[in-house]
Amino acid sequence: MHSDLDDLSSELKGAEEHAKKAMADAARLAEQLRQEQEHSGSVEKQRRSMETTVKELQARLDEAEANVLKGGKRLIQKLETRVSQATGVWGPWYAEFWSQ
Repeated sequence: MHSDLDDLSSELKGAEEHAKKAMADAARLAEQLRQEQEHSGSVEKQRRSMETTVKELQARLDEAEANVLKGGKRLIQKLETRVSQATGVWGPWYAEFWSQ
C-alpha cells in the first residue's frame, strides 16, 4: 500500500510539473502573440501613413507638372511673338539680301 502511495505521489508530482510547464508555455505564447499583434498594429499604422504621404506627393507632382506645362506654353508664345516681331523687322532686309 505504501508503494502504491509513493507511485501515485510520484505521478502527481510529474503531472504537476507537466502542468506547470504547459502553463509557462501558454503564458510565453500569449506574450508573444500580444507582442506580434502590437507590432502588426504599428506596421499597419505606418502603412496607412505612407499611403497618405504617397497620395499627397502624387498630388504635388501632378500640380508641378501642370505648372511646367503652363509655363512652357507661355514661353513658346513669347518666343513666337519675338520671332514674329523679328521677322517683321528683318524680313524685308533678309529677303532683299538673299535675292541679290
